[in-house]
Amino acid sequence: FREEDEEVFRQNMFKILCGTEPFPELFRAKKYKINDNYIMKQDFRHMMINLPVEVSEEDIEEMFDYADRNKDGKISYKEFQTMINPQLPPEPPKPTLNDFRISLSQHQLNLENQQQQQQQPQQTTQQQQSLTLSVT
Repeated sequence: FREEDEEVFRQNMFKILCGTEPFPELFRAKKYKINDNYIMKQDFRHMMINLPVEVSEEDIEEMFDYADRNKDGKISYKEFQTMINPQLPPEPPKPTLNDFRISLSQHQLNLENQQQQQQQPQQTTQQQQSLTLSVT
């Protein structure tokens, strides 16, 4: 339900940005053909320059070039959707049971190494004490 509302919002936003009325009075019975409209580069630049936050010319160029996938100098509705909803990065692969086994064995090896390192100083200390006792 919510996804449909967001799609309607994006369509209306695109219609307004194209400078067309989303629901023209004379054509209310006709379906609005969103794919027949587009945002020209000069209109995009004008919108970006008039934002409350300053946007550099380089950023405007980069954004427009990113959105204009087919490089025709205008942003279609499909390109507009890509611009406002960029693709998510691919998800990392989920670990397998074999990955878990490998991780567990590495953890066990680390524990064993730690135990051995702890035992070595104790043995050295005991050897030093026994040497001291034998010397006296």
